[in-house]
Amino acid sequence: MDSGEGFTPAEIARRMAALGVIVNPATVWAYLRARLAAEHPGREAPPGLLPAGEEELAGWLDDFLDGVERERSRLTETLRRAGRDE
Repeated sequence: MDSGEGFTPAEIARRMAALGVIVNPATVWAYLRARLAAEHPGREAPPGLLPAGEEELAGWLDDFLDGVERERSRLTETLRRAGRDE
C-alpha cells in the first residue's frame, strides 16, 4: 500500500494521470470502492481511503481501463454505423 494504510482519491487520480488517462476521478473511485466491497466484504474502509495492496490496485485499475476501452470501442462503432446510415 502506498502509505501503509491505503490509497487516497488524490493518489488514485495521480496514478491515472501518470498513465496518460483522463477520467472522472469520482468514477474511478466509485469503481475501486465497489471492487473493494465485492472482493473484501468485511474489510473496514474509511470514506477517503482504499485499503488495498499495490498489486491488487494495479489489477483493479487494469480491469477498469479494459472496461473503459471496451465501452469506447462500442461507442465508436455505434457512431461509425450512424454516420454510414446518414
